[in-house]
Amino acid sequence: MATAEVTPMNDTAKSAASISLELSQLQHAIGKIAPAIPGGAISNQAMRSIRFEKIGGYLGVSASDTNLSMRAILPVSSELSQPVLVSSERFQAWVKLLNGKEVSVSYGGSRARVRCGKSATQIPTFNHAPFLDINAPKENSLSIPQGIALRLLTFGGHAINEEETRIPPVCALIHDGHSLDAISSDGHRVARYSVPCSGEPFGQVELTERMVKALLRTLEADDSSSVVFSDDGHAVHITISQEIPIMAACAKFAKPLPNMKRFIPEQQSILFTISAEELVSAVERCLIIGDQKTRAVYFSFDENQVTLRSMSELTGESDEVIDFTDPSGSIAKQKLMINGQYVVDGLKHVKGDVRVGMTSPKLPITFECSPHEGEKYTYIVVPMFK
Repeated sequence: MATAEVTPMNDTAKSAASISLELSQLQHAIGKIAPAIPGGAISNQAMRSIRFEKIGGYLGVSASDTNLSMRAILPVSSELSQPVLVSSERFQAWVKLLNGKEVSVSYGGSRARVRCGKSATQIPTFNHAPFLDINAPKENSLSIPQGIALRLLTFGGHAINEEETRIPPVCALIHDGHSLDAISSDGHRVARYSVPCSGEPFGQVELTERMVKALLRTLEADDSSSVVFSDDGHAVHITISQEIPIMAACAKFAKPLPNMKRFIPEQQSILFTISAEELVSAVERCLIIGDQKTRAVYFSFDENQVTLRSMSELTGESDEVIDFTDPSGSIAKQKLMINGQYVVDGLKHVKGDVRVGMTSPKLPITFECSPHEGEKYTYIVVPMFK
């Protein structure tokens, strides 16, 4: 196992502090914390950094901006007396391209020297940056098997749009003692994934869009390990049990979140069943030809077929016909316009058939299925109007 031998760093240090670790460990850690590495939009250069620090005798590798922090805990012995921040501007891309077994990072003054085999670079360091704190789980926390958490966020956490202001752009994890739900909405669509779950009600955890995307990159489809959520009132703190543990935190929105469950109708008439994969493929072809600004796709229902059409003055027209199963025989001829990208976003991970509920061209259309035994996915899309 790689080890680290470090002495305190200061601007006048004659002997540089240093850390040695396996290249694969460093690349893995930076890959995991990448969603929290700020881009050029953050003017504070010290914020655009990767922080190395001692975490309980191990080496923590972190990145943060004002709203999201992520940390990988490496099994590398560390005696760092204070955090060391290395500019991430080029360091992240440089490390990704390295070949070798071991990396050494030495610090002294305002520069860090990084060496791997015959490759070496010097990059700026910083003494301090206002990182969003990451805390260990509290006693009152919500622990979920990673496989279940991955399904919750994949299906229930995608209906977020930070450009919308009517509803805070978050995914709410809600545990009421009977079920664990992931619900998100941007006002034009609602996604809900529900898993039966007993125990004492925990309440609600609110995850930002960036946190959801970061977790989807990090979580593993493994129900034998867990992800733990806790809320201190200012931020949501997350710990993910993996070979290299990951910790994260996201700031909470000041605007209170409405009761997300009220967006989901308790009962919806299921009118017909259709192949989700066939529907997504057809809509994607319509989107290629159709209006790139509105993403509008027309759905025309008639007996046991649905006809999809998109059109654009610049690129032409596209038509698709899909058969479906209508056990009730109650489908009336009707036509509605839907944002096709919403259909793709909501159904692209569904395998097999999806049940569709619809009552009027002016009312939302509902898609339902069970991606995993005992679990339920409900997706509602509001039609577009000219």
